[in-house]
Amino acid sequence: LRIQPARMKEDDPKSFLGIGISPSQSLRGLSGEVTEKDLKELTDPKRVSPGTMAVLPNEQIVAIEGEPVKPDEYYKLDQAIQKSEGKPVTVTIKRKDGSTREAQVTPQLDAPWGGRPLSIAGMEPRPAVADLPEGTSAYGKLMPGDIVQAVEIVGRDRDKELNPDLTRVQELADQAGREDHTLTFTVLRDGRIQKVEGLQAKKTIEGKKRLGISIGLDPSATVSHVMENTPAQKAGIPDGATIKAVDGKAIGNWFEVREALKSPGTHKLTAATSARPGDESTTGEYTLVLSQADVDSIQATVHASARLLLEELKEPRKARSVGEAINWGVVETRDFILQFYVTLTRMFQGRISASNMMGPLGIVTAGARFAFKGMDWLLWFLAMISANLAVVNFLPIPIVDGGLFTFLVVEKLQGKPISPRTQAVAQIIGFAVIISVFLLVTYQDIRRSMGM
Repeated sequence: LRIQPARMKEDDPKSFLGIGISPSQSLRGLSGEVTEKDLKELTDPKRVSPGTMAVLPNEQIVAIEGEPVKPDEYYKLDQAIQKSEGKPVTVTIKRKDGSTREAQVTPQLDAPWGGRPLSIAGMEPRPAVADLPEGTSAYGKLMPGDIVQAVEIVGRDRDKELNPDLTRVQELADQAGREDHTLTFTVLRDGRIQKVEGLQAKKTIEGKKRLGISIGLDPSATVSHVMENTPAQKAGIPDGATIKAVDGKAIGNWFEVREALKSPGTHKLTAATSARPGDESTTGEYTLVLSQADVDSIQATVHASARLLLEELKEPRKARSVGEAINWGVVETRDFILQFYVTLTRMFQGRISASNMMGPLGIVTAGARFAFKGMDWLLWFLAMISANLAVVNFLPIPIVDGGLFTFLVVEKLQGKPISPRTQAVAQIIGFAVIISVFLLVTYQDIRRSMGM
């Protein structure tokens, strides 16, 4: 199996490479003590969509569609969701007291890895409100499941958009936060158009201004935006169209659209359109021509997931002997050092941006996150920092050990020490380099914490 790494940010040629693998989940709900207040917040219908809390804290999925499963078999839930064509998947859940209950897990559209928009033949799904933390200006105004029909920055006529896609909603929300403007959302709720005004971004603990809501994708087959130079644009499908049928087969969601577009060639789409949200719709037919590459893209890029609060899957790694543990430590340290050298090389080549560098503030922030994951994770993080510092200390920069070692090598080669004046000048230059790098990484940490 050959996997081609890609940029983690598609529009940033200097972002890190990755292959899109994220940590797996277990079939256990979040663990720990849960108070009545916590439980009320977690199940608040104004805060979270019903599907998110199908599994409550300290519960565990023990069967999927009647088939028993183990806690580490999350992949079976994912397989069931992928095959469901958008229909709810029945799971059996074991409570903390040992009793069981059944729940429905509803598949949700998930954006592809790398920040790319999800689309089918160039048709992007509509954005929909997913979660609303209490305390935000949107809490109690917007509701989980609201489908975003329009977004407007109040006082900015040019920043009003009908049928915005997910990326555009996020851009407008971020812009309103930066400029201290309020937002007005026009949403579809229970089949009715509603206008929600006075949404104000608030400063987070990281110093960023955020609206504080989580935006997902609506699985119903309505187009928010048609991308340029795609089969959908060539077919003339307009923004806001709702797909009703493909080749005469009735369609209810994007999962069924994907299933209907499994072969290259010509497909007839029946879609309902309206000039504005809430207006009476008209039905038309569109001819969609797909190549094999288009079909492959459709089958590969439509993702489904379950919005569940589950624990990460943890696989203990235990050495069989002290010798094996020492060998693991040596290999991990070697890899840390080699990765650091590779990163430095790519930065000098211009293939990785200096904005990825992290200084003392960033290290403390990252260390706090690892500390919450457990002492073993914190020790691993500290070991990584120590290995990186060893590399920096051995670079041929005057004032650090690597620079002093360089002086000794030069002395050996020329048969006499470098003059005190030359060493003093080199030490000053080295000090200036170290201070400059320190200021640069601190500046990057501050920008990162402010969301810039």
